[in-house]
Amino acid sequence: MRYCEIVRPGRYTIRVTHDFGWAEGDRKRPVGETTITFRMPTPVEADAVIAAMEKSHDDAGFTGLCLPIYLEPLMRQAREGDRLAIEGISRMATQDATAALIELATNSDAELALLRHRP
Repeated sequence: MRYCEIVRPGRYTIRVTHDFGWAEGDRKRPVGETTITFRMPTPVEADAVIAAMEKSHDDAGFTGLCLPIYLEPLMRQAREGDRLAIEGISRMATQDATAALIELATNSDAELALLRHRP
């Protein structure tokens, strides 16, 4: 999700090339290609993804989890004070995610309400 936004399940062909600094026409530029099928995770799988990311201490946090399936698990994390979860929620372009951020910002727990994503 950091390099390409796949928002729907389906079959995708990914093609990459690099010029290696070669001038246009000097040599044929190498191309790598693969076809893969993406599917949406189930709620249980979404929970497992978040749990695995927590264990890996991925410093990028949950910013790539911008699909709505991740909203509920990220909200559970955010309610526990996880700032990185809020960063993930803030990247979701849905009304539910906006409502979730408003809920967090107006929470009676002052510490939770004042958590915000990093600029």
